[in-house]
Amino acid sequence: MSGTVGGTVGLALACLLAGACGGSRPAPRRPAPPDPKLVAQDLHRAMNEMAAIASRRRADCARMELELRELFGRMRVSVDHAKRMAEDPALAKQLTAELRAYDDADRGLSDAIFADLVACKDHRGVQDAMATMPIVPAP
Repeated sequence: MSGTVGGTVGLALACLLAGACGGSRPAPRRPAPPDPKLVAQDLHRAMNEMAAIASRRRADCARMELELRELFGRMRVSVDHAKRMAEDPALAKQLTAELRAYDDADRGLSDAIFADLVACKDHRGVQDAMATMPIVPAP
């Protein structure tokens, strides 16, 4: 009989612990999406930083590689946010509008980056770094 009481107490204790350890917790809620305006601002800032790195380090390809890798690591968060927003038509539309607000400020930026990167086009490290650049999906 003591085995039955012990078993019942053990079962009750196990059930109590399961509840205390999260056995009946609701499913975690998905975090709110980031603000499209802030994501666009971060991406704009990152592209300007890339232009500055390419210009400043065009004579030091090894340093350019390191700085680009560091930048791309930080950019990944904003690009990941942009990719998630692209899956939601309303957020995608908002993000596109926010990104287009930078069109005039960023005019010619891609060409300037490319022109400066050409100085290190044969540097394997810069080539590898550029291959890791996170890309924002097209609107």
